[in-house]
Amino acid sequence: MKKIIPCLIMLSLVLASGCSPKKKAPPPPPPKTVQQEAPKRIFSPTADSSLTREQVEKWSACNPLLDSLSVMYQDSFKAADPQARISSQTSFIQAQDRLCSKSGLAGYNEYAWISGVMGNPRNKALLDTLGMTLR
Repeated sequence: MKKIIPCLIMLSLVLASGCSPKKKAPPPPPPKTVQQEAPKRIFSPTADSSLTREQVEKWSACNPLLDSLSVMYQDSFKAADPQARISSQTSFIQAQDRLCSKSGLAGYNEYAWISGVMGNPRNKALLDTLGMTLR
């Protein structure tokens, strides 16, 4: 009898573990939707190099993002392999353009143009109003 009880317990455990319902696999994740980027605006610089308040505000919002992007990529620019450096530079240029577009500018071209014409005397009053000074 002492041997029968442990054997029955073992047999019931073996049968119970084999008869348990199978767990259902988790449902597959929903399909990823492709986000379509808004069509890129065409940038047309003004003839007199004057800026609008909106341009300067968007430039200002974009500036710290571009600074952090440079920090993120700084090690990849030091790669020994020339192909890796070229690939990193291409990726960096594309990321710059996307960041500027997401900030509301017409890409990096507009950002660079704004940076270049901020010192124009026509823009001094606007920059003063916004509390910005050139270094």
